[in-house]
Order: sequence, then structure tokens, then C-alpha cells
Amino acid sequence: MHSSTDVKTDREYARIGGGTGVFLMAILTGSGDAATFAFNEAVTPHAASFGMTIPDLGYLASVAATFGRVSSPLAAGVIVISGIAGVSPMEVIKRSAPVQICTLAFLFFIS
Repeated sequence: MHSSTDVKTDREYARIGGGTGVFLMAILTGSGDAATFAFNEAVTPHAASFGMTIPDLGYLASVAATFGRVSSPLAAGVIVISGIAGVSPMEVIKRSAPVQICTLAFLFFIS
């Protein structure tokens, strides 16, 4: 059985994985849905053992994946927007990624 200190540490790791890990997966794949489904099917059912509830960990992963998708130059929406604006996808990401990273930090604060 875990002590209360272990559960608190596990909760922090779960928050980091559910937030940062999913955020990075979404950036690399360009898909927030793929990152969310992969994490939520593999890890989220075990949320109670990390000291979290399934809805809390699932929501964190879902929102973090959405932020990652918006920060990915591979995302279809970013490619379309950059085409309309007549700039490269990296120019769009230079402006959107810092905002998404700050928002992700705020999400950690409130979760």
C-alpha cells in the first residue's frame, strides 16, 4: 500500500504525464485526438492509483492535447491558417505556442 507521500508524488507524476506528456505527443503527431485517446485508454483508467479521479486526469490530458495540437506545425488547422495568411506554419507556431505553454502552466496550477 502506498503511503500518503507516495500518493502525492504519484499524483504529481500523473499530472506531469497527463499534461506535458500528452502536450508533447500532440505536437509531434499534429493530432490532439490521437494523443488524448492513447493516454486516456492506457493510463487514465488507473487514475485512482495515482491519487486522482478518472475525470480529472482525463480532462487534463484532453485539454493538454488540444493545446499541443494548436502548437504543432503538423496540425491541419495550422497549415490551413498559415496558407491563408501566406506565412509558414512555423511563423504561426512562434506566436501560438508560447500562449499555449502559459495556458498549460495555468492548467497545472488549477488541477
